[in-house]
Amino acid sequence: MFDLFCMRVFFSVLSLNMQLVNPVISLLFNQFQRYYDGMSEILPPIKLNMCVIVQNNQPFTAEPLSHLLSFLVHCYLKKLHHACDSDDVASKGEDDDNGDVYKELEGVLTSLADRMIKCELEDFELGKSTDFSTSSSVGVRNTIFALLVCGIYETLMEYEFLAHGFDVERCQQMLQLFSRFHKLSEILKEKPLTSGSVSSAGNKKRNRQGKQNASTTSSSNFASILSLKFVTEVSRALFSDDDPDHQEAIAVIAARLDFQLHVLSVVVYRLKQINQCGFCDGPEGREPEKLSRYCLVMGKIALKHYCDCLTSSTQATESVKQMRSRSIVSSCLEAFHLVVSVFCNQFPNKLNQLLLAIDSKRISSYPLLPSDGNQSLICKHVLNYQKLVETIFSSGDEDHTVKDVGILISVIRLLSQHYVSDVVEVMTLIEWLLKLIKEQTIDDLTVAKVIIDLLLQLYKRQSNSMQFARDLARDIHIGLGDIDPEVEISDGRSFAVLSGRTFPSILLLLLGHIERDIDDTEWVISRLNAGSEIGEKSVNSGTKQDSTDKNLCMRLGHLINIFHELLQTALPSGQCAELLIKAVGHFYAVLTTLVKWNLSMYSHKNGFISTRFEKLVKLSGTNLTQYVYLMITYLQNNHTDQMEAKSSTRKKKGSKGCLNPCGKTASFLRETRSIPNLVYNIEQYEKFLIQLSKKSKIDLMSHFKMSTSRDFRINASILQTALEKNAEESDCEHKENGGESDEQVDACNSESDDHPPLSKIGKAAKLILKVRKIKLAKK
Repeated sequence: MFDLFCMRVFFSVLSLNMQLVNPVISLLFNQFQRYYDGMSEILPPIKLNMCVIVQNNQPFTAEPLSHLLSFLVHCYLKKLHHACDSDDVASKGEDDDNGDVYKELEGVLTSLADRMIKCELEDFELGKSTDFSTSSSVGVRNTIFALLVCGIYETLMEYEFLAHGFDVERCQQMLQLFSRFHKLSEILKEKPLTSGSVSSAGNKKRNRQGKQNASTTSSSNFASILSLKFVTEVSRALFSDDDPDHQEAIAVIAARLDFQLHVLSVVVYRLKQINQCGFCDGPEGREPEKLSRYCLVMGKIALKHYCDCLTSSTQATESVKQMRSRSIVSSCLEAFHLVVSVFCNQFPNKLNQLLLAIDSKRISSYPLLPSDGNQSLICKHVLNYQKLVETIFSSGDEDHTVKDVGILISVIRLLSQHYVSDVVEVMTLIEWLLKLIKEQTIDDLTVAKVIIDLLLQLYKRQSNSMQFARDLARDIHIGLGDIDPEVEISDGRSFAVLSGRTFPSILLLLLGHIERDIDDTEWVISRLNAGSEIGEKSVNSGTKQDSTDKNLCMRLGHLINIFHELLQTALPSGQCAELLIKAVGHFYAVLTTLVKWNLSMYSHKNGFISTRFEKLVKLSGTNLTQYVYLMITYLQNNHTDQMEAKSSTRKKKGSKGCLNPCGKTASFLRETRSIPNLVYNIEQYEKFLIQLSKKSKIDLMSHFKMSTSRDFRINASILQTALEKNAEESDCEHKENGGESDEQVDACNSESDDHPPLSKIGKAAKLILKVRKIKLAKK
């Protein structure tokens, strides 16, 4: 039994020393023949039962036969390629000695392909009625059988195409193998893996073991074993091969749309593996040079086909329309995006080679540029992709949706990371993106987030992202409305990309950006504190301190203005409100750290309160603190309104039983669990401001209003309304019961003209006690 590691080692050995190809092929071939039935009349030709063993009533894969056949075929193809390129007499002599082995191997592969085409699924004990559940040993065994058969079909497809090229008969045979593969894979997709999974309690342990054993099986139901080399060569033949001698065979392949889609899906899957891990499955999946070569070819092919489809005329034949179906075009664009991502992440030193190879007209005119001299090349490609985006918006073609825009913007984002920070093209790109989001209405969440995120990143590189963030916050405030329903906001939105669907997602994106800015500011202040503690001094310390103070106050002032907009926004219940409360609490902690730093400067007899800092403190008092408490009250009232609406709805429907508010209450507690920390940070900020006021002899608290009902969050206006309502109810009761005589009322009033009636005082006191009990119970 050979495992995958041994097979990879055998194949990698051939990359270092081709003289070992004969013993390696002989070893793999002998192992494969143990599971192959050489009698041509017998179907199926594979002994699947020998590939599976059973331990503790659970099936396991004893021999990964499909992978064994795949490595055997690729070793044989490597030998054929080496024999064509080599003129070594010694190697030819060895080939003559092993000629019988290679002839036998060719005969076995040809016979295996013919017999696998003739086989029905029932010959493998597989079919539509077969159990593929992971909860039974029979289902696990059938799933292993199905995956082995699918892998053998795919390996034989590779052999037919890579060994025989554009032979029409071989291409037809490859498609026949694909038909068998497709039929079985569709059955696996239709069959739920949990079918028949109802089991008794006594079988739970066995079922858990079966699921662990089948975890790799169930997760790999549609994981192809086609190599990157094969799917790249087939894609090249379909989308960029103009050789007249190949057109007949290409027409045969292009007639099967499902085959093209399968090939492109494997391309995308392999590229994702390379992008994440630096390697992929398959015989050549761990050779960086070959991987970069295949990715380069695939990127060129994919972009060329997409551009041809985008710019082609509407008058096209049916075969051309079939090749340019929406799913194929989308897969090509996704593959191109992944190729660019692979080169940016895994092969950054070869990015310029990719950009040169994408446009074949420029390969001869452009020399290979050094890694630090490819700015102009990147800028030209970014401009080309900007034109593609504009073409999509202007064409109005249904075949090219806004999702293509998101992928192209992602490509631009990857390339823009290689811009020099002060390059003029960065500002040009920012202006183009701003024009795009102001003019185009985009309802797709993913595309809108990609564009806004790229703009925030580009602005941050230019150190002027705050104004754009404030404009975003302003638009979100206008779109979602004010926390006070009586406040009317003029509809002066700046960005058409923001809509009802995109507001919450863009808000979450903006809050994430703000958190990163707060973290950066906190780091700077921490450095200042560290410098002051060790008594750092220099000739230009005063100038540096003034510059640092200016930058910090400006950044914190911009953040206050952004929070000023967001704290007045009628946020939807959920994650948005929770993250905003957390961000504001973190911001107050940073403000407190800055105040402490100013206090420490006074302890070192270097204390000085700048005018900018005074304005910052004033801004925090007028535009931030009071709106924080308004937001807390809004969240409480919003929760109360939702509970009352739900209660009234249930009463109207006549539902029986008491109302169960656990779900809503749990959601509300999650949203407001950061409020105590926020209030504490505000109190700490005000506490140290008072200390700094005493040290500096400057009244920094003049613009702050201390809250007297913070503990119980009693709203004075609401309490007054409740008292008036109770007074009205008591008057109605007196009228209904006849009331007291006018003389008695006048007597009571004359006894105490300055105090309200005892009945009103008693009800107000009861109401206050009731509120306090509720608050204490919650605590």
